[in-house]
Amino acid sequence: FLILYQGFKRDIFYWEFINSGRKMLILMCFLLEGYYRVFFSLSILIIIWRVQHKLKPYKKEENNSLEMLGINVAIITLSCGFIFDRDHERSTNALDFLLLLLILLLNIIFILQWIAIYIIALGEQYPFLIKVGRCIQMICFMKIQGGKLPVTTTQKAKTKKIAKKVLKTPVNRNNPRKKKFKRRLRKRPLRNRSNKKKQIFPRRDMLNTPKSTLSDENVNNVFNDGIKRVQMDHNAFDGDEIGGFSHGFSQNKDLFKLKPDLSNDSSLVEIREEMKKIHIGKDISNIISEKNEYLEHSDRR
Repeated sequence: FLILYQGFKRDIFYWEFINSGRKMLILMCFLLEGYYRVFFSLSILIIIWRVQHKLKPYKKEENNSLEMLGINVAIITLSCGFIFDRDHERSTNALDFLLLLLILLLNIIFILQWIAIYIIALGEQYPFLIKVGRCIQMICFMKIQGGKLPVTTTQKAKTKKIAKKVLKTPVNRNNPRKKKFKRRLRKRPLRNRSNKKKQIFPRRDMLNTPKSTLSDENVNNVFNDGIKRVQMDHNAFDGDEIGGFSHGFSQNKDLFKLKPDLSNDSSLVEIREEMKKIHIGKDISNIISEKNEYLEHSDRR
């Protein structure tokens, strides 16, 4: 039963039943007399062509194009057969020959295209068949679709030789493409060095948690811990510098040093406490802004 909807999209798994129903209806139309059989059969094919063009039920584009080609060939064959049957008594041998030649040519093109796609599908196991299928498609004047030839060792060696020649020439010393050639010559892939800076808030384990387990309480706990650490660092102020340096906040040590002979002055102590509060507020505001940005980013995801 899986063969019936293998190769189709998930939403259009039923398309094989429509194809079989189309064939049965066309066979039933030929039981009618006169022009009705051609009229009904052509109308069925045109409706199916329109639906096929809109839905494109197959996963691969070459299968969709082959199905469209088959419907077009069927429409032209029925039309030519209708003309041939109607004017058979009054028609000449040249017209009959042209109609018959057109029908045969279109059917041969369809069969060759089907064989080419089948050979290309087998080319995953036998790569030389891909070239045969592409040659058949070129003979039929069809667009070359499907099948990727594997990169051989000779092609890799040629690319390495070209890269070495380009690097040796003095003109290409400042060439921006020089990095690409160097990457080709390397055996190991380059590491991604863009994530050098470590993000303090939020923690990396919070970033890896799924969205279902992510709640406001978990996020608030992470950022509240960061605020507590900042306050503890500032409470551990030793009198010589303002604020700690564990969180990477850049501060100038020379600006906030106090002279030893003026350490008992009350005005300087007040200034020191005020500046300490200002720095605590700045650090906490930075953490809160990072928290809000993280929550907005999680909502977007």
